[in-house]
Amino acid sequence: VTEGTHYGPGLHAHVVVQKCADSIPLYRQEKILKRAGVPLNRSTLKDLFHQCAELLKPIYDRMKNHVACSEYVNADETAINSRRHQLEGKART
Repeated sequence: VTEGTHYGPGLHAHVVVQKCADSIPLYRQEKILKRAGVPLNRSTLKDLFHQCAELLKPIYDRMKNHVACSEYVNADETAINSRRHQLEGKART
């Protein structure tokens, strides 16, 4: 993904997908990887995530510009309740 890194594109993609698509925060990814025998600390995972963000920024900018130039923009603004009513004070993970 980037020169000078010891990690391949598969790990970069894994970190991004787990964080963004699967909603698994980096501290939990760190624990999961450690249990699997891959001891990566959270700061390394953060660096991998930010390296991908920098690489994807031109695509994001193009998409944002495309939406801004559209005559109509639709969005799904459906609220998602992230708290369980029976477990007051506990956020769903």
